[in-house]
Amino acid sequence: MKATLNLWLTKNVRIHGVLAGGIRYPDSSAFSQSLSDAFSSPVCDNAMRGLSDLFKVLQMNRLPSEIARLSFQDGTLHAARRADGVCLGVFTLRDPNDYDAEELGRILEAFLNVPAVPG
Repeated sequence: MKATLNLWLTKNVRIHGVLAGGIRYPDSSAFSQSLSDAFSSPVCDNAMRGLSDLFKVLQMNRLPSEIARLSFQDGTLHAARRADGVCLGVFTLRDPNDYDAEELGRILEAFLNVPAVPG
């Protein structure tokens, strides 16, 4: 399944305004793709660990926790968590005019529906 989702990320994260994207698996492994010098793979992987923890806290408190958006000083982290615990994070600039918000919304929804593949 990891190879399938990693390939899916590589194909789908390359849209206007995306700085980086990453996937965090329930076994704590991660895969990331940087599209900007501002986000190296280690930075993205570290952020994905925190994102995974955030989704766990939301779920423990029975808060809706399928899609989240976190804004910080210079950007936004758009995130989704699948029922199997796999998390996706996509970093963009903060201003919605600087990225394709409609396409990004489709990508988050599509991630939630990528069929699980054994392995």
